[in-house]
Amino acid sequence: MKVRKTRNAVVGNTLTMMLAVFSSFEAVAQTAADPATVADVVVTSTTSEKQATALQSEPVAATIITQDQIRALQIDNLDQAKKLAPSLTAKRTSIQNLTYNIRGVGNADATALLGIFGGVPIYVDGVYLPRPGAWTTDLPDLFGIQVLKGPQSTHGGWDSTGGAVQVGTALPSFAQESKLALSYGSYNHVQLKGSVTGPIDGSDKAAFRVAIYGTDRDGYIQSVNSGTRYNDWRDKGVRAQLLLQPDNDLTARLIVDYSQADTNCCVFLPNAAVTQYANGAALVNNFFVRAARVGYAPLSFDALSRYNTDLTGAYPSERVENYGASIDVHYNMNGYTLSSLTAFRQYDYHPHWFNNTQINVDTDRAANPQNTARSLQQEVKIST
Repeated sequence: MKVRKTRNAVVGNTLTMMLAVFSSFEAVAQTAADPATVADVVVTSTTSEKQATALQSEPVAATIITQDQIRALQIDNLDQAKKLAPSLTAKRTSIQNLTYNIRGVGNADATALLGIFGGVPIYVDGVYLPRPGAWTTDLPDLFGIQVLKGPQSTHGGWDSTGGAVQVGTALPSFAQESKLALSYGSYNHVQLKGSVTGPIDGSDKAAFRVAIYGTDRDGYIQSVNSGTRYNDWRDKGVRAQLLLQPDNDLTARLIVDYSQADTNCCVFLPNAAVTQYANGAALVNNFFVRAARVGYAPLSFDALSRYNTDLTGAYPSERVENYGASIDVHYNMNGYTLSSLTAFRQYDYHPHWFNNTQINVDTDRAANPQNTARSLQQEVKIST
């Protein structure tokens, strides 16, 4: 009797689980049929509604940032877009030491881990960026951003443990259009953005788009000895596209781009030094004692009000170069779409770190750990 009761219980539990599964399938089907039930995507415009509907058939949580939101908030890069995607965070101490997390999943910190994927890959127009530092400059003609949350092995490969970020830019247009924007702000912040697009020689089968961009800003930390400003920013770039549509079934998009960013970086100001324990006992070997041993009288730790440093001779400059080319082809035949994406990207990091001569402690005179990352991508898809 005990065995029979146990078997009946197992059968009953199995039937209950099957009913629950069928009910969940029915709920998913109703959700897919009704875009208004989307919980992960807030539908605010026609563009986002189409994006949200397209994601209904996929079991993935996503945040959509639409073209309307990008224009309204004047978003130029991923750092600015984070305010609309709270699950996306960035950890950064320099151009090289940069990593993105989604829901807290990704690299534990911003330390440069060469050869190790960060867990949150970034794609621009479907093209994989080999290093997070490749996204340090502005990107012109932003059209939309999708933040896919959770592991995305089918969207971004095996390294997408935290999720994936997919960025889209505007296609070349067959209508002539040109834009130019120039802005100025504090610390001599100057930003230039411009683009031109239109048909090639009046053709309805070929169009182009060329965009230029650049940002300059003085550093907010200044040396009282040399006058050098640290944590400044200088970037520039160009992006050119060619769109070919010889007929209704064939589309080809060619993109080439180059960007460069420079900064005198990585200067952090102390605001205090520990000289005693919590119980009031003196900390014997505190910072001031060690500084006196080498004949160094530190600048007052009034960093929050003065933003000054006594660095002399130190010039920790960094440069990042990011460039590549891609061609994306789509061909429709007999109800199927054949897609091919071929891309090459290269990321070069050029650091130049020199020792501070204000302190006569020769621990490290110069360091130049340059690194390069290359990515060759080929994707072929057949879809209905």
